[in-house]
Amino acid sequence: MNSKLSTKINAVEMSFWRRCCGLTLGDHVRNDIVREIMETEVTLTDTTEAKQLKWYGHMKRMEEDRLPKKIYEWTPIERKKRGRPRNTWKKKAKQAMDGRNLQEEDYLDRNRWRLGCGIWPQRL
Repeated sequence: MNSKLSTKINAVEMSFWRRCCGLTLGDHVRNDIVREIMETEVTLTDTTEAKQLKWYGHMKRMEEDRLPKKIYEWTPIERKKRGRPRNTWKKKAKQAMDGRNLQEEDYLDRNRWRLGCGIWPQRL
């Protein structure tokens, strides 16, 4: 998910919360106050990022012969295109891990990984 899409998703989410509160943009109520009224802390983009990290940890723990892991580790043979390289899913996962203080090898410990993703409670 790029920043443009993330901005659009956040705008739609806040529009939803405002309509649930009975507020309009003309009321000039800040987003953080709307979130306090609705008692929400986690945004849709945070949830999406956490689920992507959850999938990343699941995929890294897979056996080597599984198709999703093969596709993730596959690199095309073709030449690189001109211009700035596009953001890849791998780069976005690394950025999300950096933002949540997760290390590359943390996926081996499932409880640590779940807590690092930030939404799911620890299982015992």
